[in-house]
Amino acid sequence: MNQGKPTTESVRGRAAAMAEKAGRAAWLAVGVIVGFAAGAVVVLLAIVLPGQRTAAQQQEALRQWAELNRVEQQRVGDLKQVSAAELQKWVAMVSEQNARFNEIQQRLHEQELELADPGVAVIVIVALVALGSMGFLAFMYRDVNKEAAVTLQNLAALPPESVVSVVRTWSANGEKGGPVLPRSPVTRSLRAQPGD
Repeated sequence: MNQGKPTTESVRGRAAAMAEKAGRAAWLAVGVIVGFAAGAVVVLLAIVLPGQRTAAQQQEALRQWAELNRVEQQRVGDLKQVSAAELQKWVAMVSEQNARFNEIQQRLHEQELELADPGVAVIVIVALVALGSMGFLAFMYRDVNKEAAVTLQNLAALPPESVVSVVRTWSANGEKGGPVLPRSPVTRSLRAQPGD
């Protein structure tokens, strides 16, 4: 057929192929643009913003150093203008403050030592309380021993058969009022001595 003239179908095929290539190129361009935008956001968040913060902090630090240098230069200028009399007054005031501080420090050190060591009065009071307690216990023990000795002497003065009979009578009767001692010359003498 006609080899030199393009047909409608071939023209349409070529147009579709070119449109497909153009579509691919458009999607490629969109992908490249989106990738560059995402990369730019990442670079902005990871590098640029922290760098700006660091730069702002460095600028603030430099401003503070400049302020400190200005204040120091002002002080040096003031010291150069100070007369010898004012300088002597200032030195005397500083010496007086140092002397007061040393005095206060010495007083606090002495108070700390006093608090760390127990006083003689405290030791004497504790010793007196301990001795008084021991004396009281000895006195009470002596009185208890005296009463026990008197009771034992009274019991030893009874004839053995009367003691046995009193114990038997008392346990047999089950009296709660205590045993009734038999009438004998020893028990009469015991009842006659209520103070012992």
